Amino acid sequence: MAFDPDETRRRLDELLARARAAAPERPVDPEAVVERARRAIRFRYAVLTVSFVVLTLVLTGGAVLADSLRDDGGPTGPTDTGPTGGTATGPTDTTTTEPPLPVVTIRDQPDKLTADPNAVFVFEIDPAAATPRCTLNQEPLPGCESGVPFEAAEGENVFEIEGVDDQDRAGASVTYTWTVDTTPPTIELLSVEIGFVRTSDDPPPECFIDAEPRPCADPIEGVAPGPHRLEVDHPGTDSTWVLQQTPPTVSFAEISGSGVTSTITLRFRQDDPGTPECFVPDRAPFPCGEGVLTDTVTVTINGPATSRDLRIDPIDELDRHGPSTAFTWSFAFETIG
Repeated sequence: MAFDPDETRRRLDELLARARAAAPERPVDPEAVVERARRAIRFRYAVLTVSFVVLTLVLTGGAVLADSLRDDGGPTGPTDTGPTGGTATGPTDTTTTEPPLPVVTIRDQPDKLTADPNAVFVFEIDPAAATPRCTLNQEPLPGCESGVPFEAAEGENVFEIEGVDDQDRAGASVTYTWTVDTTPPTIELLSVEIGFVRTSDDPPPECFIDAEPRPCADPIEGVAPGPHRLEVDHPGTDSTWVLQQTPPTVSFAEISGSGVTSTITLRFRQDDPGTPECFVPDRAPFPCGEGVLTDTVTVTINGPATSRDLRIDPIDELDRHGPSTAFTWSFAFETIG
């Protein structure tokens, strides 16, 4: 409220007139009346000033609180009242936080062992704006994109990927190792053992391979592939076999009755992991992962020869069938003399 001197003077004159009218017999001290009026005016002015200051503080505090809420609850600098009644804030924290590094997640990939050289990786990068950077066997892989195939080499392969943001910052890399095998499995024959049984307790007879003497007590080895004739000079019998693969080892056991039983055992190895399948006459196909195939046949002494066809099919862990290995053998037992 503004102070008006003319209004004050008018009100003082009214107070003096009232005082004279109320007590005409008492002298009126004009100076005392003026002093009391001045005190009353100063009191009213002081009350108005205090009210204005309180109102200013309330409004200033509300503005500071609103600024604090807009800054997510962080503290603000100190405020003070300037000479014109305005407010001033303290310094503001201008520090910026760097975004997190890109993160790569592989969603789909080739099998650990596959016959397909075309590899497809499905991956995601967070954030999506990041760029994939890939290597294959430590060499840069151009055009690396999720779901886009590329050709891998035969054997073991290592795929590595990392995400790169717009500031050329790379996140943690992710690697995957798998094997490409485009070659079907094969079978290698390690040894062939041919034997027949005999009942005599006499000393072992003398044996001949293609008319060359061989001790019957020792295994007969080192025979070249092809047809051969085994002769046993006690009690006068012989046997023949046809060999298509590895030279045989021949051993003896016993002869019973009018028939002779002979067995052949093939020992082999498959070059790739898996379970091969074996085929023997008069028997359903069966797995032979242990690497041994045995066939037994009984022939009549002085009877016709019996021919047997054996087969081994290599099968690897990818269920691929390699070229079959066939083995044919024939057995006859006849007396000589």
